[in-house]
Amino acid sequence: MDNIPVLTEEDSKTQWLTQILRQSLRISNTNEVISFNSEMLKGGCHFNVLKLSLIYSEPNSKLPTSVVLKTLKWNKTIVQKIILCIKKTLNVADREAIYLNSYEVETRFYKIYSTDIQGLRLPQILFSYENPFHHHFVMVMEDISHCENGQPLGFSMKDSMICLKYLAEFHATHWDHPTPKTNAKFWDIGGYWTGKKREANKKEIRKAWDHVFQYFHEDLQISESSKSLGVRLEHRLDDIALIMSLLEPRTLIHGDFKITNIFINHNNHDFYAESTTTEHVYAIDWQWFGIGNVALDVAHFIATSIHENSIQNSLELLHYYYRTLLENGISAEQHSWEKFWKNFQLCWIDFFIFTVVAKWGTMKPNDIELYQKEEKDGLHLRSYPHMRKLLIQTEEFINDLETSLSFKQE
Repeated sequence: MDNIPVLTEEDSKTQWLTQILRQSLRISNTNEVISFNSEMLKGGCHFNVLKLSLIYSEPNSKLPTSVVLKTLKWNKTIVQKIILCIKKTLNVADREAIYLNSYEVETRFYKIYSTDIQGLRLPQILFSYENPFHHHFVMVMEDISHCENGQPLGFSMKDSMICLKYLAEFHATHWDHPTPKTNAKFWDIGGYWTGKKREANKKEIRKAWDHVFQYFHEDLQISESSKSLGVRLEHRLDDIALIMSLLEPRTLIHGDFKITNIFINHNNHDFYAESTTTEHVYAIDWQWFGIGNVALDVAHFIATSIHENSIQNSLELLHYYYRTLLENGISAEQHSWEKFWKNFQLCWIDFFIFTVVAKWGTMKPNDIELYQKEEKDGLHLRSYPHMRKLLIQTEEFINDLETSLSFKQE
């Protein structure tokens, strides 16, 4: 795919797609893409993701009927590009610099790690291009939108267990020794809300929580006793940041394992693979891939992706994930249930803080309805039962951690 040039405004997109399909799928030199229909995919927070439904000059049932085109292209002045390049290099917690780094992480992930990932499956990348300095990234990939995606209400209990089963297999593969590969790029702590990426934002938790209380106290059934939660969490920010930076053991994590990025293939239909299993779980959007504790991915999934009817069974899902981890060669001595549970509690609280500061603290009830309509992001932003669960568990968990002396005592 490296010898195919990136598409320019002057190029024919059908000819460009034909080149990609001929090289990556070895289609006949006489066959070509003669037209396509494009559809903007919803769900994520991407800059531009299109599903392209393809029409060939020589129709063939063995060829894919569609592909997905993901692009990022910013038009900035040379001075702006230089400034952003410096911010990227210095890992400055600047929103645009972080997103440019995330696209570079994802591009490198598919190029370098795609053959090493076990448990979770990846869509085949048919074309990939990156030019970080000029803020231009392009990927053409296998379309897996025919698979079960849990929308709009979340994954069933059964499907949630399937997701966690393969997530555990993925985590176990690189357990406690996530060795970086040459030219790889990833986050020191995986996840879009973790580490220094959002550290400054989280300091606004008191102000953000006041906003949440003002606009959502009825919908979230926030009690008067919880009105001071923002102050309480603000008081624990340094403790949380310190413990999060030291969480052990570490492995490779997805960093954004939620409903908009997960697809379950129940039908064993995989155009690009020869083998079949009971089911496949695909994960996309590896922009926040990196090193981290397994509880980061698990807490994120539970908070954002399971069906409302399964919310009260989240502890059962946690036990299932943990058992699966042990079945994949991780011993209880390496990672006890007690340690996993405390890590999960901490990761849950940390995610709640980010969610309040970056999301709830800027939203009003009509935004919840908009997220529902667009099936955007996770259920923690478009379902009041999920939002209440995130809040209630956070209060319970911070009580537990303070009682167990996980936080330093005043």
